[in-house]
Amino acid sequence: MLQHLRAETVDEVIRLARANEIPVSEDDDGIDLTSLVEVGLVMTPTERALLDFLEALSRDEMVELMALTWLGRGSGGETREDFAGLVQHARIVSEDAAEYVAGKAPLADYLEAGIAKLNA
Repeated sequence: MLQHLRAETVDEVIRLARANEIPVSEDDDGIDLTSLVEVGLVMTPTERALLDFLEALSRDEMVELMALTWLGRGSGGETREDFAGLVQHARIVSEDAAEYVAGKAPLADYLEAGIAKLNA
């Protein structure tokens, strides 16, 4: 079902998303980041790593990653058979896709559930 997105790429996004789930209170210089991160004024190093990785993906990879995220989220009861339609929808709304996907929480859980549905 995945035509452009490789399993290794999904695994790396999951790894980066899991790293992003760990709360960070200080940056490398010992500056307290908690309040700045909470109001969205700064990105943590793990947020930046995830966003950088996503921004480096091709448009086709990003479209499939968005669709996989939606499949795993399953808010509309999506199944494996809905994946092609999710890909088509993602092609239409893929502007700012990296930021959109990076902001999905829990992204790693959604991707793991999406992969499980595709492999079912």
